[in-house]
Amino acid sequence: MLGHNAKYAFFNGDLPDTVLEFEEGLEDEIILNCEDLEAGLEQVKACYHQVILAAGGLVKTPEGKTLFINRLGKWDLPKGKVEHGETMDTAALREVEEETGLQNITLGPLLLKTYHTYGYHGHQVIKETWWYAMTAPEQRLTAQSEEDITQALWIAPAELDNTLADTYGNILLVVEAGR
Repeated sequence: MLGHNAKYAFFNGDLPDTVLEFEEGLEDEIILNCEDLEAGLEQVKACYHQVILAAGGLVKTPEGKTLFINRLGKWDLPKGKVEHGETMDTAALREVEEETGLQNITLGPLLLKTYHTYGYHGHQVIKETWWYAMTAPEQRLTAQSEEDITQALWIAPAELDNTLADTYGNILLVVEAGR
């Protein structure tokens, strides 16, 4: 969805200015149009103090329920920072297990990568998150409170729209990629 203050950036030399306007709140969304996606993403990343790598999972039961966590009052999917020397898929499995207590997880394919920015130690950073499809049997979950997670729940397909009404845009993209 294109916001009312969205700006298109065409990599004609204005990208750093466009990113600055976005970070200052003058733009609520940037749509990037480029022929080479990887080169375009590298240009965007270069505008930030740091790139943080993270990995997570869209976990479903064989019956079609989806695992969600509630962190800081929003519905989210389990994810977290990749540790030094860790592969992305191993990090995704570890983070899902740590944040929810989930066991017997089967790793599926990479669904997509998402990007979002936030303030970290006085600088704007960009987080690149690798999202994997996963399956697991429905089981009791344990929310990792030290990560500000207050709930870990299995959401039935009939309840999914209500959950998605209170989540982040990137999470909507992950759920759509997993359908």
